[in-house]
Amino acid sequence: MASALRQGMLVKRAEALEDLARVQHLVFDKTGTLTRGEPSIVGVAGEISSGLRIAAQLEAGSSHPLARAVAKAAAMEGMAAGAPPEDLVTEPGAGLAGTVDGCPARVGTAIWLERGGYFLPADLVAKAHRWMQQGRTVLWVGSAGRGIAVMAAEDEVREDAPAVLNDIAQRGLGVSLLTGDHAEAARRLAGKLGLTHVTSDVLPEGKCQVVARLAQQGGVAMVGDGLNDAPALAAADVGIALARGVDLATLKADVVLVGDRLGAVTDLLALAVRTRRIVRENLFLALLYNIVAVPLAVMGWVTPLVAAVLMPASSLVVLLNTVRPRR
Repeated sequence: MASALRQGMLVKRAEALEDLARVQHLVFDKTGTLTRGEPSIVGVAGEISSGLRIAAQLEAGSSHPLARAVAKAAAMEGMAAGAPPEDLVTEPGAGLAGTVDGCPARVGTAIWLERGGYFLPADLVAKAHRWMQQGRTVLWVGSAGRGIAVMAAEDEVREDAPAVLNDIAQRGLGVSLLTGDHAEAARRLAGKLGLTHVTSDVLPEGKCQVVARLAQQGGVAMVGDGLNDAPALAAADVGIALARGVDLATLKADVVLVGDRLGAVTDLLALAVRTRRIVRENLFLALLYNIVAVPLAVMGWVTPLVAAVLMPASSLVVLLNTVRPRR
């Protein structure tokens, strides 16, 4: 545990490292985990000014990376923050709804708008489809029962992500991408990273079900950082959260990685394997005293004084084996 803390790893459950050494599969979230979590709005179609303004007002209180991207895009257009929306409703993995300027409004996925009875114009649907084919994340804005704008967002892949995933594969572990983003964006990211197991268009409860199903097939660890990952982190044998994630994700995780470095995941795996090896070595060393010394004492070959010295000596050997420097 002390070694983990020195490396910026907060292990909140004592058995987590042993469980991690037994996992057969690691599941990674997309946004903020395999990507930098700093998306930017690269395109807006439809009623641009109104769409940006309404989206920015609805997203004002959200910590989601897309909310920050919308706020930045609105600021670049010189739009000041408007009045807070009324009756704000948040649907994790889908979007937000509320009343802006006296009109019901929504921002989020196309399904989220359609669920609220919003009509999506054909020209904007076609634009959104083209953006999705380019691997971009699409965000819809609706007001008064109609989709008024659609936005495209892009996020950069973490520089260390390919090396981390390759290292995990070299260890003989399975790796999957699990995201609420649409299929094309997930497929393109997976192609860049060499991943073949991809599950997309998944709501938070769906992520939880996917992880639980994998856990039944063998040990599974989930790596994520956002609010939408919290149920999946809890369902995994070991939940691993990046420290910049929201509080709920951090609370649900068994291990919290301090610092914005994905490579800490491979450091954690190495520490887990090393910890399991130390536990096995210490168990052997502890048993060795009973296997050797007790029979010798029964046969009278070990005096009580020698036995009294050997007993604490065996404990000292276990302690020294635990704290000795290791690669």
